[in-house]
Amino acid sequence: MFNMMIKFFQKKPKTEAEVQLEKVKNLLFPPMEEGDMDGIKYLVDYSVDQNLEAALVDLEEGHNDEACRNTIRKVAKKLYDIRVLMDAYSNKLDKDFKYVIVDDVRAIEDGQY
Repeated sequence: MFNMMIKFFQKKPKTEAEVQLEKVKNLLFPPMEEGDMDGIKYLVDYSVDQNLEAALVDLEEGHNDEACRNTIRKVAKKLYDIRVLMDAYSNKLDKDFKYVIVDDVRAIEDGQY
């Protein structure tokens, strides 16, 4: 009886989907890191959403500096890594197409840009 209870409460092995989801979560929202400068403690947030928001604020305030561009590059790299992890590539890229337009083509065609 006791062995049955232990088996019931044991952690079940994760499925492949759960493992992949955990990897995506860690890429998008890694744990915050703690820091301490002159006795003042702080947290560093490397999450994709917060980094994009910070870069957008910098750009809106006219700070198109190397730090801002590096933040955007890091976010793009994380999103690329997730695309690779999820095997989210179009099979059309192997056909006769010469290039890929990266934008909202429908909005361009509708004259919104």
